[in-house]
Amino acid sequence: MNGFGSSGRRQYDYGDVQAAPLDSTGVRGKAAIGAFKRDMLTGLDKDAPRFGQAIPRDPIATTVDLKDPIQIHLLTETALTDSKEYQILPQEEVDDLKKQVQLMTQRVDATRSNLAIQAKYRDAALSMAKLDTGATHQDPELEALEQKCEDLALELYSLEKKLLTPQRRLLEHTAGILQLTHKASRRKAAKQDGQMANGIPGSPESLYTYSHSRNSFDAHGDDYFDDGMYGLDGADGPRRKNAIEIPMKSPVREETAQFNKSVSEMEVKLRNLNTTLRDIIVRFNPGVNNEYDDPPPKAPNAKPGEMLKAQVDYLETGLVAIQAEQESFTGAVGATLGGSDTTMKSLWNVIRTDLENTKQRKDERKRARTDKGLGDDEDASEDEFDTTEDYSNAGFSARVQWLSSQAATLKEQRTVLKRQIKQQRELNNKSDAEKDEEIARKHEELEESRRLHARAEHESTETQRMLADALAELDEAKAAAAGGHKSAAELQDREETIELLEKKIKKMSDETAGVSSAHVAALEAELETHRTKVKDTEKKLVENEDEIEQLNMTLAELKTEVTIARAELDGAYGSRAERAADVAALKNNAEIVKLTNQITKLKKELAGTVQDLENVTKETLGAEREKVELEGKLDHAQQSRISLEAEVKKLQEHMAKLQEELDGEKLKAGGAGGTKGAVMLSEQFRTTMREERKKFQEDLREERGKCRKLEEELSRIKRSQGPGKSPLSPRT
Repeated sequence: MNGFGSSGRRQYDYGDVQAAPLDSTGVRGKAAIGAFKRDMLTGLDKDAPRFGQAIPRDPIATTVDLKDPIQIHLLTETALTDSKEYQILPQEEVDDLKKQVQLMTQRVDATRSNLAIQAKYRDAALSMAKLDTGATHQDPELEALEQKCEDLALELYSLEKKLLTPQRRLLEHTAGILQLTHKASRRKAAKQDGQMANGIPGSPESLYTYSHSRNSFDAHGDDYFDDGMYGLDGADGPRRKNAIEIPMKSPVREETAQFNKSVSEMEVKLRNLNTTLRDIIVRFNPGVNNEYDDPPPKAPNAKPGEMLKAQVDYLETGLVAIQAEQESFTGAVGATLGGSDTTMKSLWNVIRTDLENTKQRKDERKRARTDKGLGDDEDASEDEFDTTEDYSNAGFSARVQWLSSQAATLKEQRTVLKRQIKQQRELNNKSDAEKDEEIARKHEELEESRRLHARAEHESTETQRMLADALAELDEAKAAAAGGHKSAAELQDREETIELLEKKIKKMSDETAGVSSAHVAALEAELETHRTKVKDTEKKLVENEDEIEQLNMTLAELKTEVTIARAELDGAYGSRAERAADVAALKNNAEIVKLTNQITKLKKELAGTVQDLENVTKETLGAEREKVELEGKLDHAQQSRISLEAEVKKLQEHMAKLQEELDGEKLKAGGAGGTKGAVMLSEQFRTTMREERKKFQEDLREERGKCRKLEEELSRIKRSQGPGKSPLSPRT
C-alpha cells in the first residue's frame, strides 16, 4: 500500500490559505458574499451541507427498497466496480488525513462565523448610509467592511475547496476497505451451489474473471490482516510467549513499570491541559464553539502511551482553533475600539464645554459678589481642570473619576439630609407616644386612688355598724347591771369611755375621709392639669410641624422662583457678561431697580425662613426639657400616692385592733358578775384607750404633716408653671 507522498512540505503543513490560487472559473468576492448571505438567511445554525453539491438532486427520486434483492445486488455490484481501484492507505496517513479534516473544519467554522458577523456589520452600515440621504459619496467605513467581507468569502471558499481533498481520500480509503472485506465464508459458498443466501444473490465478483485477491465470499481474516500490515498482534488470539521469560524483579521490568507510570501521568496532565484549552476555546465564542469536541477519554483497557498521541493531536488542533479565534477576535476588537474612540472624544468635548460654562458662570458670580462687597461663597479648594487640554485616555479617566467623586459626595449629602429629617420625625412621633403612655398611666393611678377611697369608706361604715352593735350590747349590759351601785358606777365610767371612744372613732373617720377626699381631689386636679398641659403640648407640636412643613414648602417655592428667575434672566438677557454690560449701560432703568428690590426681598424672606427654622428647633428643645420636668413631677406624685396607701393601710390595721378590743370588752361586760372583775376590766380598758389615743394622735400629726408637704409640693408646681406664655405656645 502507498505511504506518504513526497510533496516537499511538512506532515502538518496545510499551506498558506491566503496564497491558495483560485482557478480561472473560481468565484469572485461579491458572488461569494451573495451565496453566504443566502446561507445566513436560510440559517447558519442548521446542519446544512458544508460544500456545494456537484450534481443537483432529483426532487422526485425514489428511495432504495432494501427488501428488493435485485436492486441490492445491482447497487452492490456498482459499488464494488467503482471502488476496485481505490487506494487503501496506512493507518498513520489515515490519522493525518482525519486530523487535517478536523483542523480545516474548525477553520471553516471560525471563518464562516466571522463572515456572518462582518456581513451584519456591513448590512448595518449600509442601512445607516441609506438613511443619510445627504451623503454624496460612499462611506469609507462601508467600503472597508465590504472589502473585508469579500476577503473572508474568498478565504472561506479556498478553505472549503482545500477541505475536499482529504475528505475525498478518506472516502476512497473507506470504500477500498469495505470492498476488501466484502467476503463470505467458504463453507457457505460451498453449500449454496448457486442458490441465493438470505434472498440476495452472490457477490457481483462471480460475474467477473478477475479477483485481485478480493473474493467477497472468502472468510474474514484468513490472510489479509496479517501481523505485518497494521501490527495487530492480539487480533487472532493471545500473543506468543518468549522462549525465556523476563524475571519478575529484573531491572528492565522495573524501568518499564516506571516508564509506564510516567507515561500515564503525562497522559493525565495532557488531558487536563486539553480540558483547560477547550474551556478557553468555548469562552472565545460560546455561541459557535459550545459543541466543541471534548478531549479523547482514556479507554478502560488501554495500554500506557496509547492515548498520548491522541492527546497531543487534540492539543495541536486546539492551538490552531485558538489562533483562528484570536485573529477573529482581534479584528472585532479593532472595529469596536475605533467606534469607542470616537464616542469618547465626543464625550470629552461635551465635558470640556460643560466645565468651561461652569467656570465662566462661577467667575461671573464671583465678580458680582465682589462688586456688591460680599465675600466669596465658593470653595476655593475645588479641583480645577485645564479646559484647553487635548483628548487623552489618562485625562479622560481623571475627569471621569472626578465627576464620579462629585456625584458620590452629592449622593452622600442627600443621604445625610434624608437621615436627619427621618430622625426628627421619629423623635416627634416618639414624644407623642410617650405622652399618650403617660396620660394612660395617670388614668390608672386615678382609678386606683378612687378604688382605695371607696374601700376606706366601706371599712369606715362597717366600723360604725359594729360600734352601734357594741352600744346596743352595752345598753343591755347596763340594764342587767342596774341592781348594784358599783356596777352602775362602773357602767357609767364604761359608758363615758365608750362615748369617748365613739367620738374618737368618728373623728378619726372624718379625718380619714377628709384626708382621702382632699388627696384624691388634689391628684385629680394635678392629673387634669397635666392632661391639659399635654394637650397644649401636642397642639403646639402639631402647629410647629405644620409650620415647619409650610416653611419647607415656602423655601422650595422660593428656590424654584429664584431658579426660574435666573433662567428667565439668562433667556431674556443672555449670559452674565451680557447682563453685566446691560446693567452698566442701564443703571437707572426702573425694571432693574424693581428686580433688585425683588431679589433683596427674596433674600430677606429666605433669611426669615432660616430664622423661623432655628426658632422651631429651639422650641422643640424647650418642649423636650419641659417633658423631662413633668416626668419628674409625676414620679414625685406617684411616690406620694404610695405613701398615702401605706397610711391608709396603717389606719385599717388600727381600726381592726380597735374592733378586737371592742369585741373583748363586750365579752368581758357580758360575763362580769362581780365588782372586782368590772373594776379590773375598766382599768385595763382605760389604759388601752389611753395608749390608743396617744398612738392615734401621733399618727394624725404625721398624716397632717404629710398633707402639708403635699400641699406645698402642689403650690410649688403651680408657682413653677405660673401665669404667662409657655415656651411651646404658638408664635403670632
